[in-house]
Amino acid sequence: MANRTVPRVLAFWFVLALAVTLAWPKEAIRMTGAELYANYCASCHGPKGEGDGPDKAKSKRPPSDLTRMAERNGGKFSRERVVAVLSDPEAYVVTGMPSGRFFFSGLGDSPVKQKMIYRRLADFIETLQKPAEPPPPPASPGKDEGSPPRRP
Repeated sequence: MANRTVPRVLAFWFVLALAVTLAWPKEAIRMTGAELYANYCASCHGPKGEGDGPDKAKSKRPPSDLTRMAERNGGKFSRERVVAVLSDPEAYVVTGMPSGRFFFSGLGDSPVKQKMIYRRLADFIETLQKPAEPPPPPASPGKDEGSPPRRP
C-alpha cells in the first residue's frame, strides 16, 4: 500500500503544480500596464524604470533605463519598438531579458492576447519617460571659464 501512495502523492503535486503554472498568466490578460510592469519588469528595471531593480545583477547586461527610451530615439517614444523587443524570442540571448513569450506563454498561441499585453506594457513604459536633459548653456563669448578674470 505504501509503495503506491508515494507515486500518487507525487503525481498529485506534479499535476497541481502544472495546473497552477499553466493557469497563472491568464490573470495577466486582466492586468493594467502598471500591474504588468510591477509583476514582470520591475524586479530588473526597477520601480521607476531606471534599471535599478533588485534582480539587476542576474542579467547578462545591466537592464536598460526605460525612462530614457524616447530621449535615445530622438525625442520620440516608439511603442512599436517596445512591442518588438517583448515579442522577440531571441531577446534573452542578447540581453538576458526573458521574452514576453516566456512570461505569457500560458495564454496559449494567441498572438492577439500577447500583443494586447505588450501594448499595455508599452503604454505604461511611455508614462515613465523623463524629459530630455536640457543642453548646457553656451559659454559667454570672449570669456575663458578656466582662468581668473583679466585686469585692464
